[in-house]
Amino acid sequence: MVVIPASLAIIFLLLFLTFGKVRQAALVILNVPFALVGGIAALWIRGLNLNLSASVGSSPSSAWPSSTVSS
Repeated sequence: MVVIPASLAIIFLLLFLTFGKVRQAALVILNVPFALVGGIAALWIRGLNLNLSASVGSSPSSAWPSSTVSS
């Protein structure tokens, strides 16, 4: 019950240290739920199950711009 809020707080702190503004760090962290919904929707559309390999495989593709991810 403590791990997820603590990890989100650490990520927010790192974003704040990177950008130097609370507003920009909050804007980035608030996009996480939308990314999760999009990833689950993509798996559902393709008829795939959410498993470890799908979770690991979707992480790099959602973190990097599509031009840098090689297929």
